[in-house]
Amino acid sequence: MAQDPPTPNAHPAAPLALVVDAADVSRAVAVAKALASEPRWRLLRTLGEQLCNVGELAEALAMPPSTVAMHLAVLEQAGLVRTEYVPGRRGRQRVCQRVYDQVRWDLPRVRARAARARTRRAHHRRDQPARGRLRRGGRQPPPADSPARTP
Repeated sequence: MAQDPPTPNAHPAAPLALVVDAADVSRAVAVAKALASEPRWRLLRTLGEQLCNVGELAEALAMPPSTVAMHLAVLEQAGLVRTEYVPGRRGRQRVCQRVYDQVRWDLPRVRARAARARTRRAHHRRDQPARGRLRRGGRQPPPADSPARTP
């Protein structure tokens, strides 16, 4: 499905893309949930520029560190962010890195083709002229230019 994420010190030359396959529903849902929040988008944008610890992210985004940690947990569960603990001034600090530069969705093609075919058929039927079609009871519709008959 996707490539192994790079190590935190690696800087790939080309953008690394996560390919979300429709067959892996649980992964697709996790990634969609992770991307469905504006604060998480801001975290991903900030992490795309540099590696940061939780305190630096909280300061850069004007958010409490506990909120940043909660959003990072969602992003990490989806596999979009990797965190690692490194020695800090007072104990260990949690350093975060964005894993992928791009996310691509591969949606099921069979259903999409069937939906396009249904749409084409519906438009084709709607665009055809009404003459020649039978109404209920098997009678032809009255011509458009003749007055309607009264029984």
